[in-house]
Amino acid sequence: MEAMVALGQSLTISVIIEGLETQQQLETVKHLGCHVGQGYFFARPQPAAQAGTYRRTDPYGIRLESVLAT
Repeated sequence: MEAMVALGQSLTISVIIEGLETQQQLETVKHLGCHVGQGYFFARPQPAAQAGTYRRTDPYGIRLESVLAT
């Protein structure tokens, strides 16, 4: 994960960490310098009709994004 984040940053592309499920994983991601993530730690999957576009910043400073294709 560290190498993937570093590669993305060196190429100046956005890196989104997926699959965050625990506080410890969140802290590791923050330590690596990645500030975009998603996973069960923040929210469970929702039906497309209810989800729409979901975007917010959590209290830990990680931007969360989940955009459904239409």
